[in-house]
Amino acid sequence: ADARRAQEEPYQWQQARRWPELKACLTDRPMFEALREQVSEEELWGYWLALEANSKTRADKAYKAAWTKWKTRNSDKATGDLADSLAEMLRYAGRYGRFTEQLFRQSLRIDEKRLGLDHPDTGESLNNLAGLLQDQGDYAAAEPLSCRWETPARMNLQTSQRPSPEPTSEPQTHRTRATALPDGLVQRRNA
Repeated sequence: ADARRAQEEPYQWQQARRWPELKACLTDRPMFEALREQVSEEELWGYWLALEANSKTRADKAYKAAWTKWKTRNSDKATGDLADSLAEMLRYAGRYGRFTEQLFRQSLRIDEKRLGLDHPDTGESLNNLAGLLQDQGDYAAAEPLSCRWETPARMNLQTSQRPSPEPTSEPQTHRTRATALPDGLVQRRNA
């Protein structure tokens, strides 16, 4: 699906009140990927609100059925990105159910396998899953995930704070450098 189609087709189906066609459009994999690139989460979710109000369709159930047809591979980057994107959209919409959790877990497994435990993308996947578990009220399950990312992040931070082994003849100037930590926190330090 191209950008123009992603911007127009769901809108046209919604305006025509053609709910089965709108559902088919929104659950089509190429269209979903184009919509995530081209429209805001609010607009995408707006189509689902109209669809749910006028039919017996629920977004999470429709995407769960579509996921089995999307021919994903359990270990490739595209599948991990797609799982994360769909889970983020469902979480944004307040759909904190088991399917959303499964998508975040699948994305995390793929990132761990492809990138390793201490990669920032893996940390983002851990944070996404921990956030969903918190949204579900499962704080006991969320905390170890947050701590699991905290350790590699701090190790990377400590490594980046080590002084340079090479002496320089230039005068040292003090600059403040920001270092990203989990959950969007920033630590400032002198360089």
